[in-house]
Parts: sequence; C-alpha cells; structure tokens
Amino acid sequence: MSVSYTKNYFKIYFWKFIGYFASFASLGLVTPRITSSPALYGIFAFCMSLNIFFQYADLGFINAAQKYASEFFGKKDLKNEIRVTGFSCFMFILFIIPVNLGMLFISFHPEFIIKGISTSADEWKLSSHLLFTLFCFAPILVLQRIVQIIFSVRLEDYYPQRINLVAAILRIVSVFYFFGNGKYELFEYFLFYNCLSLISLCCSVYIARKRYKYDFILLLKSFRFSKDMYDKTSALAFNSLALAFSWILYFELDLVYIGFFLGKNAVAHYAIGFTVLTFFRDAYGTFYYPFMVRFNHFVGTGNAEGLKELYHILLKIGVPIVVLPLLTMIALSSPIIISWVGRDYDSSVNIVRLLTASALFGFITYPAGGLLTARVQLRSLYVNAITLPLIFFAGVLLTQHYLGVLSYALFKVISIYVNVVYLLFITLKYFHISLYNFLITYLKHLILPIIFIGLTSLLVTRQFTPEKGIHSLIISVACYGGTVIGAMGIYWLTDKYIQDFFKGIFTKLITKKH
Repeated sequence: MSVSYTKNYFKIYFWKFIGYFASFASLGLVTPRITSSPALYGIFAFCMSLNIFFQYADLGFINAAQKYASEFFGKKDLKNEIRVTGFSCFMFILFIIPVNLGMLFISFHPEFIIKGISTSADEWKLSSHLLFTLFCFAPILVLQRIVQIIFSVRLEDYYPQRINLVAAILRIVSVFYFFGNGKYELFEYFLFYNCLSLISLCCSVYIARKRYKYDFILLLKSFRFSKDMYDKTSALAFNSLALAFSWILYFELDLVYIGFFLGKNAVAHYAIGFTVLTFFRDAYGTFYYPFMVRFNHFVGTGNAEGLKELYHILLKIGVPIVVLPLLTMIALSSPIIISWVGRDYDSSVNIVRLLTASALFGFITYPAGGLLTARVQLRSLYVNAITLPLIFFAGVLLTQHYLGVLSYALFKVISIYVNVVYLLFITLKYFHISLYNFLITYLKHLILPIIFIGLTSLLVTRQFTPEKGIHSLIISVACYGGTVIGAMGIYWLTDKYIQDFFKGIFTKLITKKH
C-alpha cells in the first residue's frame, strides 16, 4: 500500500518557515550586540567561516548515503539503511581527522591565518579559544550527519527542526546575558552556542530511538570500512564532491573574485543582488528538498510510474511557484532596491534583475537535477559540474574589463541557461514529448499572469517614487506581494490542473486518519 507524505511536506515547510522567522529575529537582536566590537566580531566571523572545511570533508559520501538510505527505507530494509549510514559516517570521520588536527594546530598559532592579531593579546587569546572550541566540538558534526540522514529519509525533518527552534530561541535570549551592560563575552557565547547544538542532537537521537526503534548498536558496529558499501556509494559520492566543488566555484565565491579583481565598491553593489538571489535559492531549495527524497524512495522500490508522475507534478506546480515571484522581482526591483538600500545602489538594480533571471527556470533545474541523482546518471551530472564554472569563468575573464561587475551577473545567467537547455533536453527525452508539447503542457497558462505583472509594475513605477526608508520599503514590499498574489490568482483561475491539485492537497490535510 502506498504511503502519502503530503502532511510531512507541509510540516517540514511550516517548521522551516518558523525557523526562518527565528533567523530574522536573530539578525535583529543578536547581530547588533555581537558586532559592537568590530575587531573581535571579525575574528568570530572568520572562525565561524572555517566550518566550510568540515562541511565538505566527507568527500560526498554523506550525500550518497542519503540517497541510498532513502532507497533502503523505501524498501523497508532498515538493516542496510543503518549500514550505509554507519559506513558513510565512518568515511566522514576518516576525512575529518586531518582537518580537525589542522584546526588544533592553528588554535595554538592563530596568527598564521588571521592577519594582525599578534599585536593584541586579547585578540590572540580569543582566536585561540574559538579555534580550540571548534576542534573540541568537531565530533558532533558526525552526530549531526546521522540525525540528518535518519529523519530526512523518512521525510520527518520537522522533529529536529522543532528542537533546533528551541535552541535558536535560547541562543537569542542568551545574548542579553553575554552582551550588554559592559559585558562582551564572545567566547562564552560561542561555547554556549555549541553546547546547545550538542544537547539538541542528543534530543533528536532520543526521538529517533523511541519513534523508529532505531538500532544505534548496529549503527556503531557499522562504523567501519565495508567494501560492498564503498562499491555502492563511491561513484555517486565522488560525483557529489565534483558537483559541490563546481557549485562552490560557480556560486559561493563571487564576492571573493569581485573583491580581488574589481575592488570593495564593486563587491558592495554586487552583494545586493547576490543577497536577493540567495534568498530565492534557499526558499526554492527548501521547497524541492522533500520531493528529492521521494525520488529516491521511488527508485529504491522500482516504482518508475510513481517517479514519472511526481516529476510531472513538480513541473506543473513549479512553474507558477518559481516563475511568477521571480518575474515580479525583476519588474519591481528598482523601487524595492532603492527603498531598501538607497539611490547610491542604483547600479545594483540591473545586477538584481540578471541574477534573479538566472533562477527563472528553477522549475526545470531543481527536479531534473534530483532525477539525475536519484537515477545515478553520473555522466549527465558531470556535464553539469563542468559546464557551469567553465562558461562562467571564461565569460567573466573575457568581459570584466569592459562590463565591470555586470559581467559576473550576465555570465551567471548565460551559464545557467546553457545548463537549462541541457536539462530540458533530458526532460523531453524522459517524457518522450516534443518541445512544442512541453510548452503547451507546462507554460501556456503563464501568458495572462505575465501581462498582469507587466501592467501592474508599470503602474507602480509610474505612480510611486521610492526613497530609502522603512515607509517606502513597506510600500514596495506590499506592491511586490500584491502583484505576486494577483498573478498567482490569475494562474489559479486559468489552470484547472492546479485547482484540482491544491483542492486535493487541502482535502488530505483536513482529513483525519481513521
């Protein structure tokens, strides 16, 4: 009998949304207090950024474990699910040891990596303590990966999300103790921060043990090298590493490149567009993530029809969810940016438009990428990993002296659109349909909403003169939200499939289990 995960999706989205709200609260309450000393905060931020070395230390084996653990869970093969989880975490430990030893070394010599702290005893001491704390708490990263795999393959991430929310609230409240009234206890705050993380993970482990009867004894026994698990996961693991490396080069380091080649002013203007793009990227990543897990379930059980049906659904519902908010941002970017950061950032408007446009076809790239990973189509994944940074860097190096910072945004769009063409070809081949049929099936209902967005944005830009300030920003955001809602409403009225789909979802959500 098939299992419905509709309620799980919405629980994940709900608690993720609450988590985002807590993050905004953190920005408003925590950041102003810990930034009161720029020099010490700079050291704190730098040390926190070193976590990226731990993030990718598993060489892709954790991503591979999530894929295959999902398949084993779909087959109700708990033993092999635990075995692949234990093996992948064992590999993670092997690769994290040298990274952590390096962290231990620089905790005694922080001046090697942080310029200028050798002249200040307080700054040297803080750096040393923060780095040593990172070394001590590195083992909890393994526990973090275990919890991540256990709950994500069951599409019940909302359990650790709830616990993390409580921890986030405690961290926010704690700043009033560690900072203010003459106190600036950054190291103590960081230690408290990590202790809360450890307690949260222990609570999640307890829930997994009680709810799933998860065999942690077998998990510990599986913390060893296994040739059959290595043979099963290594190809996808190293592919995941290649994709991660490619994505870091293509997306994560833009501001570093711009700062090196074009200077700090160019960084400031590009950062506005980069922030907007990151917001949408994180939102859509959250939306698509649970469905990627379901892809693995279908592959694991050999349910090809279920996989194809879910892919079709994601394309149908993804078009309005992805395209309409992004098109509205492109159309109203000028009043939004001016209200947010002022007219000094006029040149950021075109950067925002280009970077936002790079995500327009996310309704293809997200599900297509998930499909390729679930089906372990490594050749296609490697094509993506190579083409994105290659086109981006080639274009930027050839044009940045003429176009300046705009070249980074322009070739971000061009490289991703080449990728879209390739993934569209894979999609057409998967469904055995023509490009014309694809356009008619998935995109024809966009015409009226796009006209509405164009007319509404034209009216707003003619009638509203934005100025930097909260009042103007509220008006701009309200215009944006109203336009998106109006466009979504028109799409709803013109697409019978969308009406029936969401009516079915609503019915499932309000129907109680008998």
